[in-house]
Formats: sequence, structure tokens, C-alpha cells
Amino acid sequence: MTELILVRHGQSMGNLERRFLGHTDLPLSPLGEEQARRLAEYLKDVRLDAIYTSDLVRASATAAPIAMQRGLQLYPDPQLREIYAGEWEGRGFDYLTAHYGASYATFRKHIGLARPDGGESTREVGERVFAEVLAIAKRHDGQTVLVSTHATAICMFACRVLGLTPMQAEALALPTNASVSRFVFDGERFILRRYSEDAYLGDAKTLAPPLA
Repeated sequence: MTELILVRHGQSMGNLERRFLGHTDLPLSPLGEEQARRLAEYLKDVRLDAIYTSDLVRASATAAPIAMQRGLQLYPDPQLREIYAGEWEGRGFDYLTAHYGASYATFRKHIGLARPDGGESTREVGERVFAEVLAIAKRHDGQTVLVSTHATAICMFACRVLGLTPMQAEALALPTNASVSRFVFDGERFILRRYSEDAYLGDAKTLAPPLA
């Protein structure tokens, strides 16, 4: 049995500025750095055998305090990146509403059916992340692994695990900043244990993400 802890990155400067980052690489905000510290404290007694992270800085910076605490190496992996947002990359939410009203509304209301203009579909993100986490789980059979990644990536991975159709995906909220989602892999399938835990953040908790 492999245990997997999927962590969404702390608040990024893109979250703070209400921008859709996708692959755009911006760091954590000061609050995001504090969230990463509280996350590390929360997980300090959890045995970890390996830490994988999206190669985007907001994800790797979230995992860094956990790795330092244990003397573990971070393994950056571009397959764990957030959705590639095409023409939406780095754009403000108000801009997206004004210029991409229909497609952006689909992302907000029917995430399983969405595709940013010129970018990946959310279904493609789910397939990409599922394949990579499956490879990680098989590589670390019987161990506990932390994966630091992104909101859409975790949400669509969880949809795959739960067997939700694209039409049903909107039933699962995007995970919050620096939250923990726990899965086990029994050698054949993933089982979701907890989704988007964040009570340990206390007054550093942020609302459910607007996006990405």
C-alpha cells in the first residue's frame, strides 16, 4: 500500500493579484510562505520517503520547508504542472470575463468540460497528472510520498480516482491553498481518504481558490 499526500501550493502572487497563472511562473506571496511553514509543521510527524513537486516555483517553494525539515531532496516534475492556459496565461480574472466570457464561464461553472482558449482541457490535465502519480505510486510501493502540485491538477486527479464524468466534476470543489488531500494506492487503484484539509492553517487560511 502506497500513501500519497497531494498538496496544493500556498497562496501565489498570481492568486493574490487575481490572475490565472497556468504555467506562468510566479512565486508565493508572503502569506503563501507562511502557509508553507504551517503545512510543514502540520506534517512534521508524518513519515515521508520522497517528495515530488511541479517544477513551477509556487509548488516547489511550498514543499521546500517540508524537505528541509527532513533532509529530503525535491524531485521537480513538469508533468505535475498546473493546466496550460494558452491565451489565458497570466491574465486577470476580470480580463478573462471581459474577453473570454463563454469559455471562462465554463471553467468556473462546469470545470470538467472546460478548455482555456489555446490551452489544455481539464480532462487532459487529469489524464496527465493521473499517469504521473500512478508512476510515482508504483515506484514507491509501500512508502509514503508527498506531491506538491496545483488546484486544477489535484481536482481533476481526484475526479479520475472517484470515477466522476466530466459532467459530474463540478461537484468537487478546487482545493484550497496549502491544503492536503490524502490517497492510498493498493497496487491496482487509488482510494481517496481526505480532500482539501486545511484547518491547520488557522488564520492563514484562504478561501477556496478562485482559480489555478
